[in-house]
Amino acid sequence: MPDDLALIEYLIRNTDGHEPPGVHRDRLADALVPPGFGCQAIEGWGDFRMRCRAAEVSFSMEPPGWQVTIEGPMAEPDGDQLVGAIAEQLGRFCGEPCEWLGFGVSA
Repeated sequence: MPDDLALIEYLIRNTDGHEPPGVHRDRLADALVPPGFGCQAIEGWGDFRMRCRAAEVSFSMEPPGWQVTIEGPMAEPDGDQLVGAIAEQLGRFCGEPCEWLGFGVSA
């Protein structure tokens, strides 16, 4: 699949209870936009959405954790690096260790 058609899916959850780390809606950008990746918050569907270079990243809080979907031109290793940085930042922000699971590229 070409990178410009990629849809990469992840889940971020806390490591203890395997639940979504709680973040107040007004603080989502502070918790989810990692420095150094060229990302900025944008309007769109989901609980939070941002653009990272040419790709859009959406977040939806679901019972097992934060569902993260990357749409657009981003290779899977770059998506893994981005989501790893988000999980680490989210853990520091919430004061609870977080982990991420990748589900790969979908058509």
